[in-house]
Amino acid sequence: MIYFLDQTDSTNNRLIEHIRQQQAEGKEVENLTTFYTDYQTAGRGQQGNSWESEAGQNLLFSTYMRVNLPPQEQFRVCELVSVAVAGVISDTLALYSHGQTPGEVKIKWPNDIYINDKKICGILIEHCLKGNSIESSVVGVGINVNQLEFHSPAPNPASLRHFTGKKIELRPLLDDILKRFADLLPILGEAQRLH
Repeated sequence: MIYFLDQTDSTNNRLIEHIRQQQAEGKEVENLTTFYTDYQTAGRGQQGNSWESEAGQNLLFSTYMRVNLPPQEQFRVCELVSVAVAGVISDTLALYSHGQTPGEVKIKWPNDIYINDKKICGILIEHCLKGNSIESSVVGVGINVNQLEFHSPAPNPASLRHFTGKKIELRPLLDDILKRFADLLPILGEAQRLH
């Protein structure tokens, strides 16, 4: 399920509320349930940092993943998410640049994606523990897509539009990332079976 919100404080907060409500009603939350928005009033980054985003210009979403991993394997979720998002960003750069390479996409572990030395994406993952395992993760992703001016003190922000010179549709980008998540999720299942 994909839910669109015109505006919200934080897509992670809204998704976590939705999960709690569904569980309180005895309903199972569908894997890869996603909330996305045009504008966050209190978007969050790592370590309490805020995430600047001009309304309607960037891709801001949170996705629910059932993972069932031991706590010591939590970095596998970060790896899967980062590789998936970086792959779609790289493909989008190539698509909108007619096969040219306007920059190198790099993952800055654990939670940022850069093109060259410019930050293009931040990731915030919150885990839900049940017993001795991570039952699920809420994966928050913010990608600078079409915003051209940044005013926060965050170092080196840039958007895909800076590199491609073109406005990029947000919903197809979200669909591509969710498809990549779905394709990579079985890898987490393999990790669980090894323990």
